[in-house]
Amino acid sequence: MNRSRALLLFALAIAFWPVGRWYVMRMTDGSDEPWGILALLIALAFALKTRRSADPPKHLTPIVAVLGIYLATFSWLPPLLKGCLMMVTFALALPAGAGAPGIRGLLLLSLPVMASAQFFAGFPLRVIAAKGAATLLHLSGCDVNASGAALLWQGESILVDAPCSGIRMLWVGMVMFNIGAARTGLQWRPFLVGSLAAVAIIVAANAVRCALVFVEEAGIADVPAGWHVGVGLSVFAGTGFLLLGLAGKLKTTRWQSIHYYRYHHDIP
Repeated sequence: MNRSRALLLFALAIAFWPVGRWYVMRMTDGSDEPWGILALLIALAFALKTRRSADPPKHLTPIVAVLGIYLATFSWLPPLLKGCLMMVTFALALPAGAGAPGIRGLLLLSLPVMASAQFFAGFPLRVIAAKGAATLLHLSGCDVNASGAALLWQGESILVDAPCSGIRMLWVGMVMFNIGAARTGLQWRPFLVGSLAAVAIIVAANAVRCALVFVEEAGIADVPAGWHVGVGLSVFAGTGFLLLGLAGKLKTTRWQSIHYYRYHHDIP
């Protein structure tokens, strides 16, 4: 990394020092999952391996604009949103080589978002999981209905609880997709399309997991010991590998091939 870029990153570190301090405290005080540190380290590892030169960004306007928003809203913006501004700014300052969208996605995923996501999105995702599980169980011949975040079966109500909302699966799945995107060098258009597809795949996979777990909880069928844990791990792992494969598949799409040709032949 050359001196100009190092100075830029150092200046940004000073500007965002209060947010960086909050980030470290939030990751270590037990109020949220510390998994984001892993995503941050992976993002930095990919950034160091980028193939483009490490010259400073040619256009500093976006960085200055985000810094301006940060300074103007510092006194009242919630810490998590300040963290988003911090990660966006550092993302703009990093080398824009192949796989940059995936690296930037990992930076955003490194924020301590799990508790907030569970609070705001946990119940809607539980409702979606219940609806999806009920549909799958109907297709298999079971008369199961969904009511909010609960599944109704033979007069009994079995709740899809908070751990089954799929928040952790969503976070891990998006990390896996972003790793695949950074590794294969996805550019913005296939990355955005893939991100939407990845969310849909993860939500669907969680519905499958809820349906399989419900079979045990409702006593619909005799299942082996450890079914609940085994189903969770299997769906978790299968979804992760599927998302890595999705990033590789998008690498071969027409728009990615066009970008690759332009990138290696200096065509604007």
